[in-house]
Amino acid sequence: MGTGIARVLVGVLVVGVLVGCTGGGEEPLGLSTVTAEPTAEATPTPTPTPTPTSIVGVVLDLSDPELGIVFDDIPALSGDEADVYNWVATYSQEYWRTLKTGESSPAFSVFTSADVKARMEQIASNNAADQFLADGVFHVVISDVSVDGDAARGTTCEDYGQVTFEDVNGPETLEEAGAAEPVLMEVTLARNPAGEGLWTIQTDEKVGTC
Repeated sequence: MGTGIARVLVGVLVVGVLVGCTGGGEEPLGLSTVTAEPTAEATPTPTPTPTPTSIVGVVLDLSDPELGIVFDDIPALSGDEADVYNWVATYSQEYWRTLKTGESSPAFSVFTSADVKARMEQIASNNAADQFLADGVFHVVISDVSVDGDAARGTTCEDYGQVTFEDVNGPETLEEAGAAEPVLMEVTLARNPAGEGLWTIQTDEKVGTC
């Protein structure tokens, strides 16, 4: 059975600092690939830039029918709290993309700590080895957003009720995938000095069910 949705983070994670991160438009981030002509030098893959950097201080609905993610009960927030909400939502997007594709999203290099990025890569690697993939519609409620100076937190209630799972042996039930009940995660962030509205995901830890 695959690693599934497990992503417990252990200890204190180091905050990753973004350098030169700029706005990236309103479309959700996709995986970038580079195809070079045989006689041409390879062009470096563009650094992915998550959506929320383009709009500061306004809550965005990052629901994406094509990706299969829905954000429910979106709160009315502004300023730093809105920015924090958007970064947590972006993190949920890229986590879900990782479960669906079996590949760690390159966006984790942009707005998460090194340890969070490494853990996502480990999960993707383990899931790929077991051919564990998710599909369907992932519902997320982000709440309890608070900001204290340069530190912030929020919670995500992750509902896998409309998600399907399978591994090398075929379909898995929600119980087998560890997703029978909505999962409550606590996310902590640190303000990123590289630009207005930028925050770094510092930790992501399961704290119960919701």
